[in-house]
Amino acid sequence: MKKFIILLFIVLIGMKVNAQAVKTDTIFPYKIIGNRSERTVLSGNTTVPFNFVSKTIDDVLQKAIQNKDKVSVTYDPATLAIKRVRSVRLNDLQSFVFKHRKLAIGNFRFNKLESFSKNESDFTKALRATQPALTQVIPPGQIDSIFKYFQSLSCTNVDHCDRQNPCISYDYKIDGCYARAHMMRKILDEKYHFDCQKIFVEGRLRAINSGTCGGSCVKWGWHVAVYVQTLDASGQQIGLVIDPSLFDKACSIDDWAKAQGMACCTTCQAGAPGIPYLKPSYVYTPNGSTDDDYSGTYQTLYNYCRECH
Repeated sequence: MKKFIILLFIVLIGMKVNAQAVKTDTIFPYKIIGNRSERTVLSGNTTVPFNFVSKTIDDVLQKAIQNKDKVSVTYDPATLAIKRVRSVRLNDLQSFVFKHRKLAIGNFRFNKLESFSKNESDFTKALRATQPALTQVIPPGQIDSIFKYFQSLSCTNVDHCDRQNPCISYDYKIDGCYARAHMMRKILDEKYHFDCQKIFVEGRLRAINSGTCGGSCVKWGWHVAVYVQTLDASGQQIGLVIDPSLFDKACSIDDWAKAQGMACCTTCQAGAPGIPYLKPSYVYTPNGSTDDDYSGTYQTLYNYCRECH
């Protein structure tokens, strides 16, 4: 009897330790990359890449991607390996709210009698019609000053976190890039009256992290930054990436992508970025979600300021 009690105690302790070793979150998967032996799911609401090997998990994620559903994932927070996954079905309205937080744009109103695709198309047209006329090309002399202004908004320069006027956590590379880029887009629009695009890249991304939050080696699944047009020394129009989380000045697309393909340490596997691609500036994440009233942007920036500074 004594041996049985001891064995039961060990089992219960093991169950408790195992329960503490996993975490559960809700994600919006939109793409699966990798081979059969090492699969990675990319989600729209986080840049953190979750890994899995089970065909059962793959089937659930593939179905969720097809149906634009969200899923609940239970995973090991140390390795980001998915242990269990459960689909959380969204109806058309819920899915639309996820992709477009602000439903009243111009003359647009969500029509329950229409399909999701029709509502999405009408929303996009209405949103574009409300965009003010912005200058497409930034004069070369202003690129550096704009970049330095963005740098001045870094959370390393503030004493406290302000929910109404959040700083930008450039040093927390693993997540929040969508909020950083969207805030810079807002500033370019409202302060400088310049247009921009968003540049995305997906894949096995790596970078050395300079901040105290997120670890020294950052591994993530997708990244986004601001992409602008300017003129080179000969007067030819060129595009540059503005990303203070990785560079001290505006850079080319090639340099930006290469910076995410480095090895974080001598024993780490190097990154493998895919081909960068452009989307309109109002696009928030790779799966097309938006943050038209900037509520998600402000909340994310505030959260990471409090977490890392």
